[in-house]
Amino acid sequence: MNRHQNLWDQYVTIGSQGDELINTINALSRKQPGRLTIVLPSDDESVQTVSEFRERLDSSVCCLLPDKLAVRRLLNKGDFHEFAKSQGFDVPAQRVVRSIRELTELAETMRLPLLLKPEYRDARWNEVFPVDKVIVVSDLDQSIGIAEKALDLAGELIAQELVPGDDNNVYFVLAVSDDQGEILGFVAGQKVLQWPHRYGSTAVAISGAPSEVVDIGLRFLSLAGLVGLGSIEMKYDERDGSYYLIEPTIGRNDHQSYLATAAGCNLTLAAVRCMFGTSVRVSPQRRSMWVDSVAVFRLLRAGGFQPIFSILKAWRFRRVSLATGGRNAWHEVAAIVWSFARRRGG
Repeated sequence: MNRHQNLWDQYVTIGSQGDELINTINALSRKQPGRLTIVLPSDDESVQTVSEFRERLDSSVCCLLPDKLAVRRLLNKGDFHEFAKSQGFDVPAQRVVRSIRELTELAETMRLPLLLKPEYRDARWNEVFPVDKVIVVSDLDQSIGIAEKALDLAGELIAQELVPGDDNNVYFVLAVSDDQGEILGFVAGQKVLQWPHRYGSTAVAISGAPSEVVDIGLRFLSLAGLVGLGSIEMKYDERDGSYYLIEPTIGRNDHQSYLATAAGCNLTLAAVRCMFGTSVRVSPQRRSMWVDSVAVFRLLRAGGFQPIFSILKAWRFRRVSLATGGRNAWHEVAAIVWSFARRRGG
């Protein structure tokens, strides 16, 4: 959200975690007595910390979150999987593995490739695996080394069967609800490209999705007890025509959340206004496209100009608002292509 919104007179970014995070928030709040301090977590560790220790926050501190149980359930990939399955949603087959021996046995009963990921993707994981959202096991013999490294780091991993299909088979619903769990606004979207390809984070996304995606997404978020910001990602399986829930985000913005802002539906602003005591419903005003310029550049280096063709195909015949964190996306894409072409030529 634009830090220059006329809602506050000080915007502070805090990088600490645990007790230090809670103490820092309270210290900042006490510097401005009589004023509200709004907390917007930006990663899962911050969400977890603020949720678990919310009773220690000063009364003038406000953070819009579901109850503790709902936060734990949606942050933990194993708990999320069991909850979604119990509510009748389609989810990929998955198991917890704690050793290479268990992974080897699992590879004999589950379809490869398998996706390995931690129950919580914390700062340590991001430091060791800065690009890899998941570890892909297509050939067990070739993946032993990196799997051992991941197990040593996380202790245990979720092994999940890959839902087949390209990047554009992945859909999502971004949403915000008030403190009573009533949805104030949402934007459904579709991924165009991911980095790394097929397994990574969003590189390019567009707003708009089939009605079934909207129905599934909003139903899940409501059953999960959404309060504040959240989202759910799913993948369409062409084999059986089902949408499989992949993972949720709770208590914070998603990587591609600016897609909603570009569509004229500022979910973060709606959450902040709710914390100020004014619930305002928001809805998309136009179709939009969101581009992660760094990820697109990496895709170009890995696969030539094909990503640009995918972007143009997604954009064709659409009235869209293009954004990369506030700048015009076509300027970004043009700069990326020019830089890439010069490197190829040099």
